[in-house]
Amino acid sequence: MSNNNKNDTIVNLDQQVLTAEQKQRLIRISDGLKEITSLMEGVIKLLNFLGVFLCMIVVLFMIMFWIIEHWY
Repeated sequence: MSNNNKNDTIVNLDQQVLTAEQKQRLIRISDGLKEITSLMEGVIKLLNFLGVFLCMIVVLFMIMFWIIEHWY
């Protein structure tokens, strides 16, 4: 009976070690995901800026074209 309890304890200890490793792995994965999301937020901000910038350039060229066509 005591031998059975020892085996159970060993199994429980192994399970605890595995769960600790899994926790570390999950922490690493979540840190990586946080880095990826922050990087993607930066990329999205850059794309938004470029989109607004290009729209402003297009509008300015349209205004210039209209002025050149109607005033000269």
